[in-house]
Amino acid sequence: MGTEVINLQRIPKILKKARVIFNAISGIIGIFIFLIASVPIFGAGETALNFLRIGTSARGAALADSLAADYMDSSALQYNPAALIMLKRNEIQLMHIDLYADIDYESAVYVSQFDKFNIALSLNYLHTSAPRTVIDTADPYGYRSIGNFVFQDRCIGVTITPRAGIWGGRVKYIEERIEDEKAGTTAVDFGFLVSGKFSYGVALQNIGPEIKFIEEKEQLPMTLNAAVKLSLRFVSIFISGNYYNDRRPSAAGALEVNVINALFLRGGYNYIPEENAEFNGFTVGAGIKIGQMGLDYAFIPFGEFGNTQRFSLGVKF
Repeated sequence: MGTEVINLQRIPKILKKARVIFNAISGIIGIFIFLIASVPIFGAGETALNFLRIGTSARGAALADSLAADYMDSSALQYNPAALIMLKRNEIQLMHIDLYADIDYESAVYVSQFDKFNIALSLNYLHTSAPRTVIDTADPYGYRSIGNFVFQDRCIGVTITPRAGIWGGRVKYIEERIEDEKAGTTAVDFGFLVSGKFSYGVALQNIGPEIKFIEEKEQLPMTLNAAVKLSLRFVSIFISGNYYNDRRPSAAGALEVNVINALFLRGGYNYIPEENAEFNGFTVGAGIKIGQMGLDYAFIPFGEFGNTQRFSLGVKF
């Protein structure tokens, strides 16, 4: 019977790696406790600019918006600014959503690499220009058009993530316009993410002052998002929980199946209490990857408002 010899020279390396992992875990737990301790801000109240909670990728939507622990590409950037930690290429991502009531939503993300940081520029634009009508008994149809109703929301953001770190931050300017009235404010997002076969992340989003529209002041829609991801050979499992300053907590779970690294099948479920004025339901979608280009699709139910479809195009270079 042979004897196994322990390589003593490897012990310092093993201890160093264990210390790094322990420090990372301790850091993420510490930040999570700090954020939870800050949850007096998470109480009932009216909020504005809720378009900031709409995911900006079809992949994220198909996976029930549970990507706060994902770091595969810029599709997770909306959920956690630390999602850029592992990106090794520049990237562009474009998205379009046909929402209900003639509302459209577009977003664009550009990610660039530097020596020690990954930096992303993002633009979100929600808008409608629906026709306005008034009752007119003199008209054969009983009404007449008086132009279009203009409603626009914009968000311009800059995200910075150290390539060798576990954190990321985003600064953004947000503006809302209704007809000739408009208002703007600034906000920040901050998040942590520990990558690996079992990854986990936490992000606090939309931290900033109240926005004043005409004479009314309203809070921003702050969200605390915590998530985990388990990466297996052909399957990834996602679980997340969300805490808000204006509604009850929600949870989500999702599954992504990788078919020969070219076709991705996705599905998830959102558990959202009725008091949130949103809808429980399943989400489904798929993605196709050809070289460094990816096309993603998601189908999202919106209850009585009908169903929405989302499309994303991503290119790495």
